[in-house]
Amino acid sequence: EQNFDESKYTILIVEDNIELLNQMVGMLQKKFNVHFAMNGHEAVEKLKEINQLDLIVSDVMMDNGDGYFLAEQVVKSKRLGHVPFIFLTAKNTTDARMDGLSLGAIDYICKPVPIPELEIKINSILKNILNQRHAILSGALALMNKKHIPEIQTLSISEINSSLFESNCTKFSLTMREIDVISLMAEGKIAKEIADILHISVGTASTHIQNIYKKLGVNSKFDCLKKLQS
Repeated sequence: EQNFDESKYTILIVEDNIELLNQMVGMLQKKFNVHFAMNGHEAVEKLKEINQLDLIVSDVMMDNGDGYFLAEQVVKSKRLGHVPFIFLTAKNTTDARMDGLSLGAIDYICKPVPIPELEIKINSILKNILNQRHAILSGALALMNKKHIPEIQTLSISEINSSLFESNCTKFSLTMREIDVISLMAEGKIAKEIADILHISVGTASTHIQNIYKKLGVNSKFDCLKKLQS
């Protein structure tokens, strides 16, 4: 596993075929932080070590904990219950797909796995998640404009251009975790509340906030939020 890059999405790959696992890790780690495991139980232990996770790609049929077992453990987790799943399967039946979808799977890919198709689906899912986060941030900023910053033009949620936020987030090299922190800041959360929601330490939350201010060249929450919509 390579060194963690905070600017990249983080995914977990679970597959008991070593050759296929190596192929997927080798291709996907060019664009993502990649963790991996060879069965469901190993993946559950691996998840205890992972602080930030955006998506899981898991084989369905594995010894020592199959993909359904792993999905059940993730869904029950308060910290990871929101993480989307892609299932890899050689058993492409309606019943099998229904079982996976009922556990929250986003998609299925039939084996043999076409890795370029897998990468496209991962990018599509993560882009949708990013758009949702931008929409939440847009709404929170619009609410803050109306309630707390009278000198800023009042905007309705529908009038805010989410692509502007995406452009600014890219412009200032904000990571996914920093976008999460900004969204919570816009809702009026303080560092301790942010830490509790994101399951990180207060010190880490404060560090994220200071890093955001440094990247944007501001010294306060209000200036930070104004700059993101300018």
